[in-house]
Amino acid sequence: MRTDIFSGFSYSVYFIFRRSIYALSIIFLGDHPGIQLFIQILMSLAHLGYTACSMPFEDKTDNIIEMANEAMVLWVLSILLGYTDDMIDPEVGSNIGFLMVGLILFNVFVNALLFIYASGRVIYFKVIRPLRHKLCNRLKKNPYEIANDATNSV
Repeated sequence: MRTDIFSGFSYSVYFIFRRSIYALSIIFLGDHPGIQLFIQILMSLAHLGYTACSMPFEDKTDNIIEMANEAMVLWVLSILLGYTDDMIDPEVGSNIGFLMVGLILFNVFVNALLFIYASGRVIYFKVIRPLRHKLCNRLKKNPYEIANDATNSV
């Protein structure tokens, strides 16, 4: 997260504002799920637009991932409109539910892969690469040093 510019700071403020609106809509609009969904869709659209315009994260990839995740939230919220009280056919609702579960699982799978990839890069650049570099430098200085250490320890 960029902390040196206004967009980085305002991201945290918007996050808290968005969660507050979510909580208030649950408390005060409990009998109106359609209005709750509409408010959340508007908040999701605003967040998507904000992230696309201000790019609040330092890494471009993080901004793209954030926008992709928010687009998925927007899509799921749009699908949830089929679950309001106006839905008539239960089979359609069941199909929509399976579609929504599939989308969420796909999103979780992609995020897990991205996490594993990022963790692997950190491990490689922070642990493996420095150790390899240290070993190669040691071998360049004296290639027989390691062999002598091994024979002396036996």
